[in-house]
Amino acid sequence: MSLWTVELNRRASRDFRELDFNGKESARDIMAELEEEGPALHGAIEMRANPDTCRVRFNNERYRMIDRVSRGRKEILVTRIRPRRIAL
Repeated sequence: MSLWTVELNRRASRDFRELDFNGKESARDIMAELEEEGPALHGAIEMRANPDTCRVRFNNERYRMIDRVSRGRKEILVTRIRPRRIAL
C-alpha cells in the first residue's frame, strides 16, 4: 500500500522519456521508494532555498530528481529528472 502519491509534471514526464533504459529503471525504482517512504527516503536532501523541495540522486549519481513535497496531502510532485551535469 502506498503511503504517498507521486506524480510527474509535464516537464518531468518529458525528462523521463529522454532517459536511457537504465535511467528509466532507476527513476521508476526511486519513485516507488518515494511512494513508500516519502521525503524521508534515504538520500533525499532538502534544497536550502526551499524546504518543500528535495533532490534525489540516482543511477550511480548520474541523474538528479527534483521534487516538490506537500506533507499535508502526502503528495510528491516530480518537477525535473536530469543528468547531474545539467540539472537545475
